[in-house]
Amino acid sequence: MKWMISTNLETTSKYGHQRRSAHRTHGIRLRHLLRSGSSQLTADGRSLLIALAQELSKLPNKLSIEGHTDSKPYAASGNYSNWELSSDRANAARQLMQANGIAANQIIQVRGFADQRLRKIDSPLESSNRRSSLIVQYIIKNSDDPDTKPSAAVEEKKPGETI
Repeated sequence: MKWMISTNLETTSKYGHQRRSAHRTHGIRLRHLLRSGSSQLTADGRSLLIALAQELSKLPNKLSIEGHTDSKPYAASGNYSNWELSSDRANAARQLMQANGIAANQIIQVRGFADQRLRKIDSPLESSNRRSSLIVQYIIKNSDDPDTKPSAAVEEKKPGETI
């Protein structure tokens, strides 16, 4: 299956389904579909995460995975709420990605938010609120990093040296 992430941050599958992603200061957030009341990924969601895992495993970037629900209370059991469901969604994404190339030390967070970070606040039952988010952390180069070379403009001239 071919997936493409374009510059307008929209992902399109070969079936024409759209996956929205948002560009944030801490990385790129990709969303995929989940079944209502379940931590089980849809077929498209599984395909997308497998493809991403295979590509992201080649990079040094760290990953965070978040699970979210809509505001409909989970009613299957009194001991299982949207908090557990959102955590299970994030963990299911982690397990699938690690089974497809992501190293254990590449994932730095797995978090569940229940319905506390709705994508559509004015439509709390909207299906787009049910999601897992994969955050690809940016790599920020430190000026003390030996791989960072100072530019010629900041190099100091030694006594007696001409430029």
